[in-house]
Amino acid sequence: MESGLKQRLIGAAVLVALAVIFLPMLLDSPAPQRGAEDVRLDLPAPPSADFETRELPLTVPPAPATTDAGEPVVTRDEIATVDTADQAEAAPAETPAAADDAATTPTVAVTEADPPEEPKPAEDKPAETRPAATSPAPPPPRPADTNGRYVVRIGSFANLDSARALAGKLDAAGLKTRQESIQIDGKPALRLDVGPYAGPADANLARLAAQRVEPTLKPQVIELEAATPAVVGSGYAVQVGAFSKQEDANVLRERLRNGGFNAFIAAADTDAGRLYRVRVGPELERSRAETLAKQLKDKFRLSGMIVNHP
Repeated sequence: MESGLKQRLIGAAVLVALAVIFLPMLLDSPAPQRGAEDVRLDLPAPPSADFETRELPLTVPPAPATTDAGEPVVTRDEIATVDTADQAEAAPAETPAAADDAATTPTVAVTEADPPEEPKPAEDKPAETRPAATSPAPPPPRPADTNGRYVVRIGSFANLDSARALAGKLDAAGLKTRQESIQIDGKPALRLDVGPYAGPADANLARLAAQRVEPTLKPQVIELEAATPAVVGSGYAVQVGAFSKQEDANVLRERLRNGGFNAFIAAADTDAGRLYRVRVGPELERSRAETLAKQLKDKFRLSGMIVNHP
């Protein structure tokens, strides 16, 4: 027998054997479970008790208004109440059904309530007016000092009419203005200053006052250059001190200048060495020098002596 035919017979025999073994197993397997199953529901039997159906009225029949002590009196502003205890005593032999009907449909005596009194309008009391809390106003600036060294520079204006109008407003507010004609790009202009003042504190008060007059202004406090003593052929000065150290003399000079006086230092060589003399002036007339000495004594408590200058 040929080998090819022999192999086919062997393969067919193997397949028949496998079919004999596994085919019964596949046919005897349980049926697949379905997703939903039928469940039997047994309903309980209806109850054997008898039920009674009643009709209850939704409206209460009107009753005559009485004010007997045995019946409740209800006003419109109160909730109606029923005294069921009295009814139970008055009719003890009443059947349960009748008692239920009486309980559900009570007879209530309603009386007309008096109309409420209109509230009296409250008397209008004048509201107490309290003064509004205001911040303390800044102190007014001091008057200008002709001998002062500090001024408030308002600004330079090319519009002369506007500058003069602003100067008038500042003068009306008590601020003494100084007008100086200048040139800006070859054109006439006007420079406005307020002052002068003896010290920077007074000048700063004037600056704040100027801003209150015209809020758009941005004035500045500046210090003028120290004035040099007038050169005269002969005159008088008030000497208020002589120091061996120039630093001490400078302190007193600046103190007097801040106070509005034209002070200067005159150095001289003496037998005791070099002295730095602090003087105020000069003045052409002795009477004016004496007045100057009195002012120095009143303001600075300095006893000065009148000397010839130079």
